Amino acid sequence: MKVINHMLDQMTLASKEHGDIVCTPLEKRGIHTPSLFTDDTDTISLQASGHFGSLQLHELKNENYCITHDQYSLLQDTTLQARADTQTLGLHYNLRSSFQWNISGCREKMLRRKQYNMFYLPSYECEYLFRKEQQYMNFGVVFTTDYLQRCNEAFAFLPQFLKRVNLKIPTTVNENHVLATPRMMEVIQNILHCDYIGMLKKMYLDSKVSELLLLSLRNIPNIDEVQVTLHPSDIELVHQAKEHLLANLENPCSISDLAHLVGLNEYKIKLGFKQLYKNTVFGLLQDERLQKARMLLQETQMTVQDISLLTGYKNLSNFTAAFKRKFGFPPSSLK
Repeated sequence: MKVINHMLDQMTLASKEHGDIVCTPLEKRGIHTPSLFTDDTDTISLQASGHFGSLQLHELKNENYCITHDQYSLLQDTTLQARADTQTLGLHYNLRSSFQWNISGCREKMLRRKQYNMFYLPSYECEYLFRKEQQYMNFGVVFTTDYLQRCNEAFAFLPQFLKRVNLKIPTTVNENHVLATPRMMEVIQNILHCDYIGMLKKMYLDSKVSELLLLSLRNIPNIDEVQVTLHPSDIELVHQAKEHLLANLENPCSISDLAHLVGLNEYKIKLGFKQLYKNTVFGLLQDERLQKARMLLQETQMTVQDISLLTGYKNLSNFTAAFKRKFGFPPSSLK
């Protein structure tokens, strides 16, 4: 897939219970419309309403990816069928109520709140089972294969997935849907509430979409990992990598530098951290930083700003947000 097409231009909607659903352009964007779609440039926004309830569909496209956002408010139980004669390769996130999602190539039918998956469909055809008096909200990013190819070597499961894509086989990157992390949900909100325009908007979205893709792929379990056994010498080197990481919390090196430092490849470093510490390299680093920050807040007279810098957070607001996510209260409450 070399070019992204607007899917909403081609999509037809119907309901088993209520017949065809006719969408019309959304003429007035209200308070529930994400600011990302308030600029008409490369954006399509549609709406529909009837006995079933109401819906809004939004789409923003550029040359590498397409961002989608759907909102449904249902008055009746509704089986919604969506079709478009275009192939689709992308990430799909459920932001609100759980629903049943019948899609070719996908084994798990229930998509629960905050779950996601990456899927490929040679021809878009989905069926959503929505329940009455519920609010539903979905978010998605559709990519070109060239864009995803850049990540091919970084994730062991991706080449096989892209091979099925090239053969035009409906598929998902993981058999089971995956629970999104708090950081991923935060990035999605950053994207939806983007209020830049022009070139600044494109630059901002490019960086956030890349970040979301990286976080999402890194969070997907690698089924090949269980087939790899670390040798005792590898385990010792992973322990050394951890000790080096903990000794340099305020100025950590990259994973590639860490691997070079201890004499182990990046794959075994990542695998070792997951097997031995049940965490990613970045996840363990962040946990240790925040534990050290909590200790300093409780046992010293240092300011929150100084502790933020000492534990590797150059931005105080980022430190405060990360601390609150981990412990449930802001760092200022300990002073």
